[in-house]
Amino acid sequence: MLNVTAKETQSFLTAGTLLALMSFLGLQVGVFTEAPFVVNILNGILTLFIPATIIVALKAVYMLAQD
Repeated sequence: MLNVTAKETQSFLTAGTLLALMSFLGLQVGVFTEAPFVVNILNGILTLFIPATIIVALKAVYMLAQD
């Protein structure tokens, strides 16, 4: 997360935000009640990408503030 370069920051934030949003919406719709392993996968994606996206976003703000 901290080794994401300035060139990769925009792509990572876009992909991380979309993954987290789609995982959250997939859980909220509740279509996967018959397949608990899909719910576990979506929860895992949320657990991984929400903190990572926050850290990279804070790093991007810090890098912008330095300029």
